[in-house]
Amino acid sequence: MADLRGSYCYYRGIDPELGRDFIEEYRTALAFAKSDPLVMRVFHGNDRRVFFRRFKSYALVYEAFEDAILVKAVADLRRKPFFWSKR
Repeated sequence: MADLRGSYCYYRGIDPELGRDFIEEYRTALAFAKSDPLVMRVFHGNDRRVFFRRFKSYALVYEAFEDAILVKAVADLRRKPFFWSKR
């Protein structure tokens, strides 16, 4: 996923440990979304989001289905709003 890779590379360029921390935040958000996909409220169309704790301007944007989730973006919320909506 280009969003994840780009953000990881940015933070890794600052400090390798920061890059690892970013990936760990992604994994935590993904695990949370998978554990109870419907717990987060719908905020745009059918999209839901889990905010990163440490990297506060980031969120995992996903769509929930009965037996799966579809990750649409690792969104930097400072970017153009809803840039992922056509995915």
